[in-house]
Amino acid sequence: MVCLAAVALSWTVFLLVHTLPGNPFSGSERMTDQREALLLHRAGLDQPLPVQYWHWLQSYFTGGMSPLLMHEAWISIRLGLLAMAMILAFGLWAGVNSAARRGTRFDVVWSSLASVAYAIPNFVWAIAILWFFTSLLFKWTGGVIYIDVSFGGPVQWVLPALALALPQAGLVAKMVRSSVLDTLGTDYVRTAWAKGLESRLVLTRHALRNALIPVMTLMGPIAVTTLMGSIVVEKVFSVPGLGSELVGSILSRSYFTVTGVFTYYSLLAGLAMLIVDMAYTVLDPKIRY
Repeated sequence: MVCLAAVALSWTVFLLVHTLPGNPFSGSERMTDQREALLLHRAGLDQPLPVQYWHWLQSYFTGGMSPLLMHEAWISIRLGLLAMAMILAFGLWAGVNSAARRGTRFDVVWSSLASVAYAIPNFVWAIAILWFFTSLLFKWTGGVIYIDVSFGGPVQWVLPALALALPQAGLVAKMVRSSVLDTLGTDYVRTAWAKGLESRLVLTRHALRNALIPVMTLMGPIAVTTLMGSIVVEKVFSVPGLGSELVGSILSRSYFTVTGVFTYYSLLAGLAMLIVDMAYTVLDPKIRY
């Protein structure tokens, strides 16, 4: 099913990208109409669109194009996994502790921070983080501290992942807080309190596990949103992933590459949704498919 959806999406993207003005060989002042027509013919871009798409399928699934994008896809996957780890770490910690301290200053502060994090788009976070670490921090310290944000080292992985994670981490924190508060009012949690169990055990073993079921419903869309958000964030931080490849391919009218990148995104999104569905059975063994 995922493969069929990916093929349908790739065909749709293939048609849409051909509606863009120009072609891969246009735009040069020295390009004549005759030479442009010759280059289009050699590239097979003067053939009917179904024929071009069939050639793309053959190239994509027989190894002609897929390995070219595999390296970029692996970078985007690792960046997305790091961002998802940050989302879960901050969202669970802030949500559980805010629920446990409902109405306190801690709850007000972290709930407000979660709302602010969620309200700001990831590309705005990316620009703000880049500006802070490349300009503002350098200015404040008189040039003593300067962080190279060019991609390659551990810091260069953390910063774009942080920009991707912040909006969704705020959403998860608010959702976890609400779910844990609902769970704390159930009979089995009150029974656990009555038995004299430690607060940490009641929150993690009894309240949190059941509160994660509605939160898990959001994790599929969150994973897809995080993955698609990397298109802009990768460009801001010059990360050589699928996002940068996609933007460059669109600008250069590289039809086959654009279609291939979108196909990778659709496959990764389908895989993320499948993993989330499987996680339901881990949280609640009563769920069966």
